[in-house]
Amino acid sequence: MSRLNVVFICGSLEPGKDGVGDYTRRLTSEIIRQGNGASIIALNDTFCKGIKNENQISDNISISTLRLSSNTSIKERIYQAKLWINERNTDWVSLQYVPYSFNSKGIPINLAIQLKTIGHHKWHIMFHELGIGIESGASLKHRLIGKIQLCIIKSLRKKLNPKVVHTQTQPYLKLLNDLNVKAIYLPLFSNIPNENIILKEKDINSEIIFVLFGGIHSNAPIENFVAEAILYSEEKNIKISLLTIGRNGNQLIKWIDCAKNQGLQIINMGEQSLSSISKTLSRSTVGITTTPLPLIEKSGSVAAMLAHKLPIVCVSRDWNMKNRNIPQFKYIYYYQKGNLEIIIENLMKNILNDNYPNGHQVSQIANTFLTSLKGKQSNGNA
Repeated sequence: MSRLNVVFICGSLEPGKDGVGDYTRRLTSEIIRQGNGASIIALNDTFCKGIKNENQISDNISISTLRLSSNTSIKERIYQAKLWINERNTDWVSLQYVPYSFNSKGIPINLAIQLKTIGHHKWHIMFHELGIGIESGASLKHRLIGKIQLCIIKSLRKKLNPKVVHTQTQPYLKLLNDLNVKAIYLPLFSNIPNENIILKEKDINSEIIFVLFGGIHSNAPIENFVAEAILYSEEKNIKISLLTIGRNGNQLIKWIDCAKNQGLQIINMGEQSLSSISKTLSRSTVGITTTPLPLIEKSGSVAAMLAHKLPIVCVSRDWNMKNRNIPQFKYIYYYQKGNLEIIIENLMKNILNDNYPNGHQVSQIANTFLTSLKGKQSNGNA
C-alpha cells in the first residue's frame, strides 16, 4: 500500500488528561510506525496557553503536535491549523469528534463551518461520542441539547463531506445511519500498553481482586453489589477486595464510603503512570465498569482491562435507547441485583480455562483505519 500523510484534529493533547487525546496519540504513533506520515492538532486545548509546537512521545515514537489554546481566538486557531495542514502535504484530515472537546457546553455550533475553511482535503471523522439525551427516559433539557448535537453531526456531514466515517459502538452506528451518515465500525484499542509482566498464577479460589479503573458513572447500584460481594466472600471463604485506580471523578467517594460502611476492603490508588496501571490491571482478577452496557464499546477503561485479559462486570445504571436491543458481549457480565454469585462462578470457570482475549491491538486497528482511507484514496478530493 502507498504511504499516506494524515493530520488528526482532536480537542486536547495533555497526556493522561484527555482520553480521546491519548487515543489519538497512540493511533498516530502506530500509523508512523507502519511507515506513514501523521501529526496531531489539538484545536481547543484547555491545558496550554497560546500556540504550542511540541513533540510528544507514544510507544517510543516521536509525534509532531500543534496545541492551540482554548483561550486563543477561534479565528487564529483555524488559521494556524490551516497552515499546519498545508505545510505537510496532507492527504487526509481526521476529526476525532466529541462535542465537549470543542465546546465546554457540548454545542460547537460553528465547528463544521470553521473546519470547512481549512481547505479542500479528504475528511475522515471518528465519532467517539454523539451527544446526550439519546437514552430512554432522558430529561427534557438533555433531549433538547441532544437534538442540537445531532444537528451539528448533520452539519459536519454536509459541510465536510467525509469520505470515511468510523465509530466504535453498535448503537452509534444505528443512530448515525438514521442521520444518513454511513459509518463503519472501528473498535477501540487500549490506551494502556500491556507490559506483559510475569506474575505468579492467580489463586482465584482464595482471593478475588476487583479493579475499578477510570471514570465512574453515576447511579450505579453500588450498595447491592458491595453487599453481595461481602456475602460471597463469607460463604465461600474467599478474600475479596476492591482497587480503584486512575482519574475516577467525583463518584469515587460514594464507592469508598459504601465499601467502608459495609466492610469491604478498598484501596484507592489514584492517578498512576501507564506502567503502574498496567501492573495493577495484570495483578487484578476482575474488572469493574460503570459505563452502561449499550455504550460499553466506547469505554477506554474497558478496552484497557480487556487488553490485560480481565473479565469485566458491568455495574451500571439502567440505560437503553428507544427501539434498540441491548447488545451482548461474550466477556462482559451485566450485574443485576441478586446475580453476582452466578457471575463470579461463570467468570472463574473462564479464568481457569484462560478463555479471555487480549482485546483489540493498536496495530490491527491502525491497519484497519489505513485500509479504509486508502480504499478511498483514488476517488478525488471533493
